[in-house]
Amino acid sequence: MAEETVSLEAIAQLPGLLRLDDYVIDADLSPSEKLSKLEARLEACSQAHFTIIADAGSFVSTDYGCTWTRILDPEERKTLKTGHSPFRLATGEPGIKYVTGGGILFDPTHGTTLTVGGGAGTGKTLLVVQLLAELLRHERVACLYYTLNQHGIDLKKRFLRFNPGLEPQVVGWKLNERVFEKSLVIISARDAPDITLEKTRNRIHRDIEQMRLCNLSCSIVVVIDGSDLIEMPEEKPHAFRSLIKEVRSRTAGLILIQSSTDERRAENEADFAICMSKRALPNSTDMVTHMEVVKAKSGAHRGLHEYIIENQGIKVIPSLKSLEDGARPLRHVLGRQQAACFNVEAFDYALGNHGTPGLKYGDTLVLDGKPGTGKTNLVGNYLRACLEARREKRVLLVSYRFGEEYVRERFSEFYNRIAFIDARNLSASETLFLIRRHVEQQSRGPLHRAVIFGIGVLDVKEPPEIIHQFLRILKEYFYRLAIAGVLVNWDQTLARDIAQNMVTSVVHISKKHGIIRLKRKNNYPVDEKLGIISYEGDRIKILQLPGTGV
Repeated sequence: MAEETVSLEAIAQLPGLLRLDDYVIDADLSPSEKLSKLEARLEACSQAHFTIIADAGSFVSTDYGCTWTRILDPEERKTLKTGHSPFRLATGEPGIKYVTGGGILFDPTHGTTLTVGGGAGTGKTLLVVQLLAELLRHERVACLYYTLNQHGIDLKKRFLRFNPGLEPQVVGWKLNERVFEKSLVIISARDAPDITLEKTRNRIHRDIEQMRLCNLSCSIVVVIDGSDLIEMPEEKPHAFRSLIKEVRSRTAGLILIQSSTDERRAENEADFAICMSKRALPNSTDMVTHMEVVKAKSGAHRGLHEYIIENQGIKVIPSLKSLEDGARPLRHVLGRQQAACFNVEAFDYALGNHGTPGLKYGDTLVLDGKPGTGKTNLVGNYLRACLEARREKRVLLVSYRFGEEYVRERFSEFYNRIAFIDARNLSASETLFLIRRHVEQQSRGPLHRAVIFGIGVLDVKEPPEIIHQFLRILKEYFYRLAIAGVLVNWDQTLARDIAQNMVTSVVHISKKHGIIRLKRKNNYPVDEKLGIISYEGDRIKILQLPGTGV
């Protein structure tokens, strides 16, 4: 970047506003008046380093204001503004990434605005801190964070919790530091009087230019936490939009954190808007929290999503409705004429079609029976058979009944091929979201058979309409991705009754005689006795019923 030495008199001749560090000189003044104010300001300060920002360029001095060097001319400034590629604001938390469509897209060349609204204690600031801490870890981004309702030191601690490598610089509203030394600068205005719109706009304008001087190769993101606390002119109720346009004109991204009840919420001007809320459950003191994506570009999942505030930050649980969207196509989808076998000959041929034994890929089976009827052994055979299937690298096992230790012990010989989900403490939405994540992990190899243990537990976890929606989405998802699914149930439950009316096949094992009965096939009711289940070591056989020849 070419340097040019100029005099203070030449700078005073420049049109427009002049900013000498935190001191603003009005554009309407004459050059002589500007020069007089510049000289008075320089004389009043004892520091050696000064910066003047003007529309025609930026100038620095390191010798008490005697000589000035231009460091950024208009053409270089234009190149700087348009020289950055778009980036996504996201975290490592899968739920946030999913509902925002892979992350909130920020385009530095045009300016992008995100609004986060919600009542007190809903986690608005926590969400933004979580997003920015991850962004500053990976991207070439500098952030100006203005907080009107929190102490800067407290906010600094929050950032360090998510990204210990950060070194935030905390300054007051009356700026003492003359240079922004870090990529994250927190400006605390909590105790500052009279934070008006005009003061805020002028301060942000100057700070963006100052931040660019110290972070020339970085995109700029401006955050205003508590934007509803900015004093507005009564005669201009919509003047807040001018602040958004000002930041956009400086090609910086803008994040506004504000009360959702505030009339000046700028959702109409925003590119992406999130609303966070909490309410008490009926007849309970427990609270439920929801995040709503009310405005977004393509790819994001609008609507209400439940979220939980944990020590690690905010965890979002995508809604069942959003998970119903079309699944991402996989590269290794098997032909639906092929089938997943249980390695029990009579059983496989009873389930099969057109001479092909086994459960067809994309179909779903309900395996029903009392405890001790051999369902787990039969399922073990089904899972173990993936070792012999050349195109199957993994199997999915979801359990509402037992934990990982039991699975590791029971299926130790092929445990490394099992993608296990312990769903005992998960909601239907959480379970379905984790299923999708495991299935769509292409790097670990294709997955085409799945088992859901204990679907009857859903009766005490979810209302009937959620159970129905969950099972319907699960069945359709398995069909689209050619997964042969087995739903295992212990007792007569509502979940079982719902599932039996929508799955491809139903098999019941009686407790008294161990008789296996096929009760549904190819989506139609049947009543076919297959025989009696028998065990010879690790082998499972279906014996003929006495006197029937079956």
